[in-house]
Amino acid sequence: MKKLWIFLLLILCLTVLSVSCGGGVDTTLSADPTMPAVTTTSPAQTMTVALTEDIPTPEEIAANPYAAAGLELTLKVCEQYYDLNTHTLATSLTNRGATTVWPLAAYIEMLAEAYRLYPDNETVRTYYVDALDNCLKMHQVDNATIRPPSGKMFRRITYYNAGPNWQGDFYYDDNAWICIQLIDAYQQLGNETYLTLAEKVLEFMWTGWDETYGGIYWDKTFSGKGICCNGPVCVAYLAAYQLTENPVYLERAEMIYEWCNKMLRNRDGLYNAGIKDITATEYDANNLDPWIAAYDQGTMMTSMALFYEITGDKAYYDAMSQTSRAASGLMFDGSTKMKGNPIFKSWCVGWIVRGEMSVYAGNCTMASKRFMMYLENVVKKVLETKDENGHYDPFFLSGEWWPPAEDPDADYFDHDAMQPSGVATVLLLLAHYQLYQQN
Repeated sequence: MKKLWIFLLLILCLTVLSVSCGGGVDTTLSADPTMPAVTTTSPAQTMTVALTEDIPTPEEIAANPYAAAGLELTLKVCEQYYDLNTHTLATSLTNRGATTVWPLAAYIEMLAEAYRLYPDNETVRTYYVDALDNCLKMHQVDNATIRPPSGKMFRRITYYNAGPNWQGDFYYDDNAWICIQLIDAYQQLGNETYLTLAEKVLEFMWTGWDETYGGIYWDKTFSGKGICCNGPVCVAYLAAYQLTENPVYLERAEMIYEWCNKMLRNRDGLYNAGIKDITATEYDANNLDPWIAAYDQGTMMTSMALFYEITGDKAYYDAMSQTSRAASGLMFDGSTKMKGNPIFKSWCVGWIVRGEMSVYAGNCTMASKRFMMYLENVVKKVLETKDENGHYDPFFLSGEWWPPAEDPDADYFDHDAMQPSGVATVLLLLAHYQLYQQN
């Protein structure tokens, strides 16, 4: 088991070349002897980046406060939200109805990060496998026919519906999050079924590509396009390409990436949420949705890191660095609080952390180092907010929504399953970052 643990962590390291903090990028793609080169095959499932090839010992992992807190919260979420008998994830502590597929993806993501650090924990593995094999299957739709606005008809398509047992509609971003987790599960657990399902979802996601104007649509209505769906779909295609070397996946990722950069990337290097007129073909600041969210920057930084790894093209690294520099101002109010609006949900923080870890591993830039330093300052204080249910402030001390002034007596920790799952994921990611940084 220990050899498998070492192998799994080694394949999750980033193959962009590392040089000293503050230094330039080595465009010859030769390793700088002052910092170890790091490699990966397909870490896009989480972009859990190792900063060195040294593997932390179980004792070092156990001693890390964020790893310990992350594991404790993960087990608490499993106990409180997931029923192994019915294979369902509850919506919240008080609403025991089955949740939708997006929080389920966040829950699986949390378990993946816990399993990455604690592969010998049988409880984590049991919940991880059950969610993949049983709970997720309740959302699976097979042999569907998709009719996008282009008039082309796609048959025998597999996708994941928002609600279980054919309830609700499908969303392309929901399916991207699931696809990414299926790829991760294949890498961690070695079950070929997960990769087969992931590739089926990849085919579904291309039914959302607008053949006339570009971009992936958001949902079944084909009425909106934004970074929330295009970013993770791009990550999924790149992850699949690294595993399979299927050139179609890379081509599709390039098309999505080019559309995102043309239509949604602003002058600061950040990505606006979407465009108002989805038939537009040229950048127009007045056509942009003004909202700029944390996880959108994370998925695009993750995509850039993977493109840089695959192609060696420095332009991807430069774009990634610009987004990283802008992200600290977007996310932090000083160095001890986060801003509520970009966070949206605690889960979103995990994805921007992955993006910043990608930048850090690529060149150890001061921007990414500052971001991670700020994050450590915030999370240290978040650990002091633990309530009677074992949960932490899901808005990371932003003060914007927690607690809302209009209802100061409400229970603000009774959020959907995505909130504590997201907090646990951030704790586990921060632990991974610290453990590899110090080894």
